[in-house]
Formats: sequence, structure tokens, C-alpha cells
Amino acid sequence: METYATPLDRAKALLEEFIAYADAQSYALPQTRYAQIGDITRDCEAVIVAVGALAPDLLYDPTGCIFPMTGTFLVDIIRNCAFHSDEEGMTVVPILEGISEIGAADMQLLWDFAGQVDGWSSKAPWSVVPSLAEGGLQVASLQITIGIS
Repeated sequence: METYATPLDRAKALLEEFIAYADAQSYALPQTRYAQIGDITRDCEAVIVAVGALAPDLLYDPTGCIFPMTGTFLVDIIRNCAFHSDEEGMTVVPILEGISEIGAADMQLLWDFAGQVDGWSSKAPWSVVPSLAEGGLQVASLQITIGIS
């Protein structure tokens, strides 16, 4: 397992790994892509990897002598879905269903990606959650805990 100088370096590497994985699947992602520290501002279509928390990896060394750093990262795919209403503000169900299909595909891509990330430990937990952000944005968010150093 490679080590990284900072948690942000690991976030940048995770972003590169995810983009390469999506490209290998011929999966179209939003063009805005970046890594950051802390809470994600979900205000436009983007792929964002954020460092959410740091902790020692207590499972890495059973002797209790060495505790490498792990990080909990968020990988978000944010897409515009504000166009699902008609001019009267009513939801257009076929459009909403199409948006849900894209969100489900985003969730599956994140899930499959998480299963192949090298996290140092077979116990590296992850989850994928969908949500809607302010301004008509749909978010598929992977939360995964992996090694840093």
C-alpha cells in the first residue's frame, strides 16, 4: 500500500483512481473534478473527493505498537436535476424516473469502485447514499475509510 504525505494527497490520488475507474467503464462523469478538505459545497455538477475525518488504524497492527493513519473520505457525484418540473412547478414523472436511473447508476459505480479500493484492511468500511442538494442537484455519495500513512 502506498503512503501519502498528507490526507489531501490521498484525496487527490483517490480522485484520480475513481476517474480512471469510471473511464475504464466508459462512464461519463461531470467535468468539474477536485479534491478538498472538509464539508463539500454541493452547488454545481462535479465529482468531489473530500477528507472527512482522520483516525488511527487499530486493526493494522495487532500488537498495538504501530497505528497508521486512516481517513474517512467522501466521493460525491453531483448532477443537475432541476429540470424535472413543468412550467407550473409540477413534477414530470418520466423525467424524474430518468434522473433516478442516472442516480442509481452513479450509486452502483461508486459501490463497485469502493469494492476494489486498496484500504490496507479487509475491514475498510464503505457506504453509498443518495440525496438531493439545494438548487436541484442530485448527489450520489460514497463514504469510505482507507489508509493514508
